[in-house]
Amino acid sequence: MKRLIKWFILKLKNTRLRLSVFRTKPEHYKVSIFKRIKMKLKGFTPDNYHQYNFKENNPKDYLTEIDRWKTRRVNGNYNILLDDSLAFYHLFKDHVRVPKIYGWIKNRKIYDIDNGKLLSDQNLINIIKNENKLILKPNYGGGGKGVYVIERLNDDIIIINEEEVTIENISNELLKLDNYTISEFINPKEVVNNIYNKTINTIRVITIINKEGEVEIPNAIQRFGTNESIPVDNAASGGIFSKVNILTGELSEAKSYRTTKTFKTHPDSKKPIKGEFVGNWNNIKKEVKKVASKFPYISFMAWDIVPIDESFYVLEINASTAFTLIQMFEPLKHTKLANFYRQSGVIK
Repeated sequence: MKRLIKWFILKLKNTRLRLSVFRTKPEHYKVSIFKRIKMKLKGFTPDNYHQYNFKENNPKDYLTEIDRWKTRRVNGNYNILLDDSLAFYHLFKDHVRVPKIYGWIKNRKIYDIDNGKLLSDQNLINIIKNENKLILKPNYGGGGKGVYVIERLNDDIIIINEEEVTIENISNELLKLDNYTISEFINPKEVVNNIYNKTINTIRVITIINKEGEVEIPNAIQRFGTNESIPVDNAASGGIFSKVNILTGELSEAKSYRTTKTFKTHPDSKKPIKGEFVGNWNNIKKEVKKVASKFPYISFMAWDIVPIDESFYVLEINASTAFTLIQMFEPLKHTKLANFYRQSGVIK
């Protein structure tokens, strides 16, 4: 009976996923009604028709959006350790370099993350004056949505995403948010090989633990912000992205969700992208594999990494990853990553 109930619940979840994909609309491309329906029946979004060039490529070689949502199940209940920014911070800060979290905004209160005490207005002002720049992020969520940058302009004025706020009113402004973290801001100018210095440009590095218990890196993507995506680098917000050669760290030309055009140079900074190399790549590979091996119960991790000088920051680790970032360069259906998902039983 229990097996039957589990089977029914899984079928219901899969039906909800299919309905969710079926409701999606084109965001960046003109797609005919016929092609929209065809894409949705196959489990893809309408935009995928152009993003994956299905005029020439076979959809059977690609993992679908339904597959992507199913892969959220690969870590089971351990997803919470990555999805919750506070849990991630406390779990990983002793293993890798992560941006310091100064406070947590919840129920119109701001807590000191280290001791659980309330931060006074003066405490908050002192943190802002000492750091000059901080970042506010939802404790849950992704895609760069709801991110704010706090910057001290002078002793009296604070800028939050380019809007001026007096320092006396900063607490009131922050208390409008709920379940947000107040974190250290990594200066883009400190990032090595920085091709665009108006955003933090993260590398999405995927680690998996194979059936032999070994950690592997099947895919990596370098993301770049643009003038359109500020203050984040996310592709969904207008950023661009390159494929990273796992062996060498060399970057391919960049792509965008919003156009079929490719970019050998950054569209705003005009600096070269194709043929450049990720800084500290060998060290990054070595360290993330070492840390991932310490958490055998979290078999999939999608790391967001920022190389600096001889080290790197880990901004966050995700429990799943967007397939579009990867599949705009190569189909995933017959790759190491897809085989991992099949062996884990989350996709067929």
